[in-house]
Amino acid sequence: MTANQDWGSARPQGLTKLAISALEWGIVRGALKRPLYRFIHRKWGALDIEFQGLKFRCYIDGNGPERFIILHKRRPLSPSLRLLLSILKPGDVFVDVGANFGLFSILAASKVGSTGRVIAIEPHPELYRRLCFNARINAFEQIAAFRTAVGEIVGEAVLHIARDSDLAKSSLSHSSNGQK
Repeated sequence: MTANQDWGSARPQGLTKLAISALEWGIVRGALKRPLYRFIHRKWGALDIEFQGLKFRCYIDGNGPERFIILHKRRPLSPSLRLLLSILKPGDVFVDVGANFGLFSILAASKVGSTGRVIAIEPHPELYRRLCFNARINAFEQIAAFRTAVGEIVGEAVLHIARDSDLAKSSLSHSSNGQK
């Protein structure tokens, strides 16, 4: 599965759909979860998921927020997402710093509509690519994505990639979990 294929070509099917259901309903737990994530990731790479009526291409292994969408799409929205959707209205501007694969940006774009604007900022090159793809498949031209970081000073910084391969844990702050 490549990122350039049409959305819908990676809908979970067969054993993959069964494995996702087993994870989603808690049938597979503990030490068995990680190998099952890797199996699904190796078999499909990307998975095309509908969440809140919107399209997302997600990867089950390597990014916690994407795994959440894959495994919890039937659960109620988190309090932060409910708050976001209750506040935004057509024509609003929303800024998403650390946009990841675009969950908040895509949901915000659906609320602010074509008269609004979403500014999505994501420094990680792979997550930026995923964000742009998800904006494109939803035809959200109101999303302006920037591959940069935001901080209190102007200059250059090093993005530290989390060693445990969870892209969401990457940071501009050097920590024991990060690598260049």
